[in-house]
Amino acid sequence: MTSYSPLRLFTLEYDANTNSISPHVRYISPDNVLQDLYKILNCELVTCTEIEVNGKLFDVWSDDGVKG
Repeated sequence: MTSYSPLRLFTLEYDANTNSISPHVRYISPDNVLQDLYKILNCELVTCTEIEVNGKLFDVWSDDGVKG
């Protein structure tokens, strides 16, 4: 069985109580990426957008659920 290192995520998290955004580093399992992202984003549907910054490609994941 192959052992994989956890994936490192940089997150910007919104706090509704203080109306602020703060950065965090989180680690998730490469075997459970979607399930872990759903937990972190507290959602059931995500969108992934690829962006380029200084020649490097990054995936930006966001909540794609419709709020009623």
